[in-house]
Amino acid sequence: MSAAPAKAAAQALSATPAAPSQSCSFTAFVEDQDPAGLRVREAPDAKARILGTLPPVWTDGDGMRVRVSVKVTEAAHGWFKVRDAFEDTSLTGQPARPLYAGEGWVSGRMLVVKSQAQVGRQRPDAKAPVSVRLQEDASFDGNSTIRAGRLVGCQGQWAQVEFDESRLSDEIKPLVQVLPAARAGQPRGRFRTWLDQICAIQETTCDGDPSTAGTAGQMPSR
Repeated sequence: MSAAPAKAAAQALSATPAAPSQSCSFTAFVEDQDPAGLRVREAPDAKARILGTLPPVWTDGDGMRVRVSVKVTEAAHGWFKVRDAFEDTSLTGQPARPLYAGEGWVSGRMLVVKSQAQVGRQRPDAKAPVSVRLQEDASFDGNSTIRAGRLVGCQGQWAQVEFDESRLSDEIKPLVQVLPAARAGQPRGRFRTWLDQICAIQETTCDGDPSTAGTAGQMPSR
């Protein structure tokens, strides 16, 4: 390709608008095991400047886990803008760990959510077709489903979660009914669905009160 056509192609590419970001509003939890912590970046890019870090999951060695909570406000390309990071030291019984509480971007692969919904949907709409259903009155707020899912998208108070079936406990696996729409385009053993009723309290219930969805509190899990 000559210099002129190459330049024109580059200009056309640069003029192509980036995929729009999505505005979000709910609480998620940091599911990172790296002792160095989760890096918070200036932009949704792994090469963007690091603004600070968020502590990894705290555990007492006997299975109790306390996660740092963050408020999610925006999503773009698998990254999520977060702020107001919080760690409840009354649960750990330890001195506060250094944490970045300002605004910045983190990878959704290190974020989990707790949903009190019993079904996941194909779109972020309460009238959208069901794509995943939990049987026997189970919901997506159990420890197994929380750990098995990673945040991949969001819109408003809806979270799109990708689940890894290998992370589901043997007790919950028989209760998870996954429809073909949730597996479409996903690697074997994975499925995606949209969840609402996001709860900011990790173990105790939100009792269906939407006002608690933005609360920065959290409880330990085992």
